[in-house]
Amino acid sequence: MTTIPPINALPSADLTPPLPSSRAAHPAGTGAAHPEFAEAIRAAASSAMRAQRDTSVGQEFEAVALTSFIQHLLPSEDSIVWGGQAGRLWRGVFAQHLASEVAAAGGIGIADIINTTLAERTGDGS
Repeated sequence: MTTIPPINALPSADLTPPLPSSRAAHPAGTGAAHPEFAEAIRAAASSAMRAQRDTSVGQEFEAVALTSFIQHLLPSEDSIVWGGQAGRLWRGVFAQHLASEVAAAGGIGIADIINTTLAERTGDGS
C-alpha cells in the first residue's frame, strides 16, 4: 500500500514569474512610466465622472417630478390591491419605482433640459 505524504510535507515552489525591471521601477497605477498618458487618463476620467453626475442629477430630478404625477394617477381610494396601510405604502413605492424607470428610459425631456443647462454652466457644453 502506498502512502501519500501530507500536503505540508511537500516541497514548495514559487510559481510566480519575476516582474520585468520596468514594472518594478514604475508600479502599476502610478503613471510614472508615462506621465502624459496618466494625465490624459485622469482628464478623461474626470470628464466622464462629471458627465455621469450631470446625467444622474437630471434623471433623479425627473424621477422626483414624475413620482408626484404618477401618485396622482394611481387610485386614491382603498381597494383590494391598494387598501390599508400596506396598500398606501405600496402605492408610494410603486410610484417611485415606476418614475425612476421612466426617467432612466428617456423620460419626458426634463432630464435633458437639466443636463444641458448643467453642462453649459459648468463649461462642458459645446
